[in-house]
Amino acid sequence: MRPGGPTRLLVSARDAEEALVALAAGADVIDLKEPREGALGMVAVDEMRRAVAAVGRRRPVSATTGDVSPDDPAAVLAAATAVAETGVDYVKVGLFPGAGRRALIETLGLGLGAQTRLVGVLFADHGFDAGLIAPLADAGFHGLVVDTAGKRTGRLLDHLDPTDLAAVVAACRAAGLFCGLAGSVRLEDIPALAALSPELVGVRGAATAGPDRTAPLDAGRVAALVAALAAAARPYAA
Repeated sequence: MRPGGPTRLLVSARDAEEALVALAAGADVIDLKEPREGALGMVAVDEMRRAVAAVGRRRPVSATTGDVSPDDPAAVLAAATAVAETGVDYVKVGLFPGAGRRALIETLGLGLGAQTRLVGVLFADHGFDAGLIAPLADAGFHGLVVDTAGKRTGRLLDHLDPTDLAAVVAACRAAGLFCGLAGSVRLEDIPALAALSPELVGVRGAATAGPDRTAPLDAGRVAALVAALAAAARPYAA
């Protein structure tokens, strides 16, 4: 993914089987995340390897490193290193509130920046700080995803309005980072988010067969999201 590229749909999957569901239904990026373990729950590394092998380079694969405090940089670095070693294309690290966030960004950049593509995740409802965009770029990160930590306290657009999000997208692009927008995104949110031209729109709950994000992925719902993004993004592609 590159800054200024087309808007792609990222779908979070908890295992290799769900990764194949997302792939077959047209997802652009497969994101490995365990929704029962928090905002950025980490999938077991053996399952990550299964999913990477199942997708087989047909789509980029990202994976999250768990809900770990930035004030424990050794634990975050260890988790990120374990994820990187599974062969995923992008390692997504949650930058939860804490005094050690900036130091953590530097630590991750020094420790892994040359080995994998790092993506920072900031939370619109939990200590969001656009001032971290420049440090992420300086540390060699490839992108930033704006997400929500509380999946039952509102969707992304309830916490940051389109004007705020447009400023984040622009700041990322100016810094050389791609930008993803996620966080309880619904089907009806797709046009408003696509209008901001982020490189990624991320979903989980809207793509499942049940009432919340812990239900299994549903191929029909993934396909509907793919179609909605294609229709919404078309006017901006020119």
